[in-house]
Amino acid sequence: MPNVSIAPGLGIGYQGLLPNGRPNNAGRLRTFQAGTTTPIATYTNQAGTIANANPIVLNADGRPPQPIWLDNALLYKFQLEDAAGNVLATFDNIEPSASAAGLGGNTGPAFLAQRAVPGYQWLPSGILIQWGATVGIASSANLVFALPVAYSNALLSAVVTPLGTGNSATPVSGAIELVNAGTVRIYNKSATSEAFTWLAIGY
Repeated sequence: MPNVSIAPGLGIGYQGLLPNGRPNNAGRLRTFQAGTTTPIATYTNQAGTIANANPIVLNADGRPPQPIWLDNALLYKFQLEDAAGNVLATFDNIEPSASAAGLGGNTGPAFLAQRAVPGYQWLPSGILIQWGATVGIASSANLVFALPVAYSNALLSAVVTPLGTGNSATPVSGAIELVNAGTVRIYNKSATSEAFTWLAIGY
C-alpha cells in the first residue's frame, strides 16, 4: 500500500463552487498523473487501502463525500467539472503535503500554486493571485495572452510594470485590461519596445 498524505487544499473541508457562487452539486473531481490525462488513484483513508472513485462526485454542498489522500510518491493533476461535465478549473503538479517536494515545494500543505513565471497562488478564501512577464512589445502595440488559470467570477485588480527604467526623454509605461475570464491584453505606451511584468487578483 502507498504512503499517503492529505491532499493540499482539497483533502478536508474543500467546497467546489459554480461560477454563480452556488455549491457544485453533483460536480466531479477527476485526478490524473501530473501533466497527463492518465487517471491515478486517491484514497479515502490514511492507510491508503481504500481508493476514492475517479471521478469523485461532489455532494449537494459541493464537497467530496470522503477525505482525499494522495500517494506521496506521485504528482497529481486535479480537474474540477460541473454536473454536466464542463471543466471549471484544472490544478496541475499538485504535490502531496508530506512528500519531499510538498514539505518545501510548490504547493505546501495548505495552498494550490504554480511557483513559476507565469504562476499563480490560490488562497483559502477562493482569491486567486496570478503573475507573469512578457517579451518585448513594440511601442504603441499590445500583446494578448492567456492567464495560467481563468477567473470564474471577476478580476478585481491588475497592474503592469515595465522592466525598463526609462528617463525624462523616453518615459516607459503600460496598461493592462481583461479581455475575457482567461485572457488579458497589455499595452505598451512607451516610446520604445518594452517588456513588462504583470500581477492580477480575482476569484
